[in-house]
Amino acid sequence: WSAFEECALEDIILPAALNTLPERSFIKCNSLKRFVMQEGLQTINGQVFSENGSPRGMMLSELVIPATVTSIARSAFIGHTGLKTVVFAEGSRLESIATEVFQDCINLESISLPAALRNLPARSFSVSTPTGSVVEVQSRLFQGCVSLKRVDMSACKEITVLPTKM
Repeated sequence: WSAFEECALEDIILPAALNTLPERSFIKCNSLKRFVMQEGLQTINGQVFSENGSPRGMMLSELVIPATVTSIARSAFIGHTGLKTVVFAEGSRLESIATEVFQDCINLESISLPAALRNLPARSFSVSTPTGSVVEVQSRLFQGCVSLKRVDMSACKEITVLPTKM
């Protein structure tokens, strides 16, 4: 069960001492307009806002991921249709994103991936604009990218091969 399930809060600022964002911690909090994660947060677990991949009617349009986050679990933000922008804080230590993290975020227009990121699994994103030191790009990375406007991989110096199906 979620401590904040179906809350009517519009603004949430997480405590600086929080190091793990629990799975399903803010499901059905459709009124959220601002969600602040503090430096010190290290792990973001799955389905933060969604239950079975459908955070219907979420108003939150931007997420800023703190530099201290090192891992984001499978389906963390899956189906968040209100999400338009994802920003990773400068100096981000994020090395890997699990599968389906941003899948079905059909309105996601902008995301700049951190330089520390080394692996993007298939179906990590529905829509994205990745940059950073990505080493491995797997097939179907941009499957269903209906709002994708720009992909800039110019900073990805270590990528030498792209899959036949992106």
